[in-house]
Amino acid sequence: MRKTQNLLLLTIAAVVTAAGADETAARLAKATTVLNKMTQSGHEIRAAQLANADCVVVVPGFKKGAVVVGVGHGRGFISCRNGGSWSAPGAVTQG
Repeated sequence: MRKTQNLLLLTIAAVVTAAGADETAARLAKATTVLNKMTQSGHEIRAAQLANADCVVVVPGFKKGAVVVGVGHGRGFISCRNGGSWSAPGAVTQG
């Protein structure tokens, strides 16, 4: 009985971890698309602004709402300058 419970727990943990990894890859792809669109000509971020930035945070699909007090929630990625290059993206949660 104990062995079956442990096996079930490990199986559930593996499935949840795999599902989370798939979601992270999809969010990273979406964040990359958003940043690319924002830096193309005619959009909000100019090359000079990006060249002077220390860090860039992209939260695609940010949800906002308000009844009496405003709230927001979203998950995205941050990358900061590390000498002459950018760091690997790190996950952030807003909200």
